[in-house]
Amino acid sequence: MPKRRPVSGDMAPLVSARMARGWTQAYVGDLLEVSQAYISDREGGQVVPTLSFLEKYARIVGLSMRITFTATEDKE
Repeated sequence: MPKRRPVSGDMAPLVSARMARGWTQAYVGDLLEVSQAYISDREGGQVVPTLSFLEKYARIVGLSMRITFTATEDKE
């Protein structure tokens, strides 16, 4: 059995929602009009997904997206 790659942290909730629906990467790719490899590269962390892609993916799997900004310490 092939070893599964870990899901990129940002994509984990989206992948969980996809899998809960029983959808394959190929099916989501068809819905988004991209290839299965395109989905795989983003889910696996090989390519950083754009905000636009994340928003479309979230909407398709029934999730919403929220962006939060938090203060960080200045490193001077």
